[in-house]
Order: sequence, then C-alpha cells, then structure tokens
Amino acid sequence: MTGSFSRLDLVPNMSMSRRDAPRSTEWDDIHRKFRGEKTVTEEWEEAEQAALEQQQVLQAIMEIERLENATIDELDEMEDEMDEDVFDSYRQQRMEEMRKEVQRNKFGSVFRIGQTDYTATVACKGEHFVVCLLYGSDPCSARLQHYVTQLAPRFKDVKFVEIAATAAIPNYPAKNAPTLLVYYDGEQKEAIVGPLRLGGNQVTADEFEYMLGQRKIIKTKVDPEKKRRGRGIFGRMDESDPDESDSEYSD
Repeated sequence: MTGSFSRLDLVPNMSMSRRDAPRSTEWDDIHRKFRGEKTVTEEWEEAEQAALEQQQVLQAIMEIERLENATIDELDEMEDEMDEDVFDSYRQQRMEEMRKEVQRNKFGSVFRIGQTDYTATVACKGEHFVVCLLYGSDPCSARLQHYVTQLAPRFKDVKFVEIAATAAIPNYPAKNAPTLLVYYDGEQKEAIVGPLRLGGNQVTADEFEYMLGQRKIIKTKVDPEKKRRGRGIFGRMDESDPDESDSEYSD
C-alpha cells in the first residue's frame, strides 16, 4: 500500500527542518518514476527552494522600501548593516532623487524684475524652463499677469518672470505687448508676440495653461475639447508659428 500525500504537505514551512520533510516508500517512488513524476522528496526540495527564494524576494523588497524612504542621515546609520557597494549605490540614488525633488520645487513664485536683472534671471543657464512675460498696459497683459501668478505655485519647476515690455526693450511697440519669451538652459526657444497669439483680451486661465502645456513647458490636465466648443482661441494659439513670432518680436 502506497502513502497518500496532499500538495499542501509538500510546501515547506521555513521553520521546519529537513527531518520534518514528508516521507514516501520506495514502492511509491518507483511508481512515480514509472509515471514520469518526481518523487515526494524531489517535490518537497523544489518547494523548499521556491519558498526560500520567495522569502529572499520579500526581504529584498522590504529592504528596498526601507532604503527608498530613508533620509540621508538614516542611510548613514544603516551603513554598517549593508554591503558597501549596495549601500553606496542606494545612497547615491537617494541623493539624486532628493536633488531632482529640489529641482521640481525650485521656484514657486513670480520673479518681477527690471532691465538690469534680465540676463541673470531670464537668460541664465539651468535645466528648467523660464517663461518671461513682457507686459504692457492692455487688458490681455493684465490677464496674463494674473494667470502667471496662479501658475507659479502649481508648477514650481518652471521659473515664471514678468517685466514691463518697455523696461526690457526700450521703445518696444505697444501692439506687441504682451509677449511671452520661453527659455531653456539659457537659450531662447520661442517668442510669442502680441495679444492675438496669446488668446486676446478674453483669454481664460485654462486656455493659457493649455498653451503652455502644448509646448511641453508644463504638464497640464486641461481638456481642450471642452473649451473648443465654447470659443475658438485654442485653435488660434495652437496654430502660432514660432518662426513668425520671432520675426514679429524683432520689429
């Protein structure tokens, strides 16, 4: 008579020793081999190895979570517990994550500047966008000044700057205000000139935000389709040509 075993009997408890493994008779082993099956001992050993690997994976996950949530000071305290190479790798990774977090929250308010501050504030090197509003006394400028004040705290990785158009460029034509200058890493990427290109005197906050999102300056969740049914400004702003705007800016 052969022994009868449940698959559950073959799943090892990690607190069990090898002497606690399920036993089978020689006759049972012969029948299993004849049928092309593994012996009870072989199945138990495989299950034991799988359980060990699962335990190691869980321990590794817990260790990673502990490291990912640790501060630099806490990492320093863990140094003696860990392999030196692993520790250094996670410490560098954590420092890089913290650096990126600082970059993502670097600004948060509007920089209001004069002509002498322009180069240092706008055309400065740095891996971030600078959105500089050259404003006039027109209604569209007033709206955009209000909108950049709203956007700056929400998109802290973008430097929002505003300056009176005539302070930035003496004798700047009133018809060209407002003008939006976009810089990245010290280089001007785009100049969007005049109220029409920027949505007109009735431009809404969502429309302005959407325009910046289309240019990959910010990540916006504004739904353009919802707004298109009400007004056509989205279409006009989408069709603006950076090359044409540059030529108008130089007038």
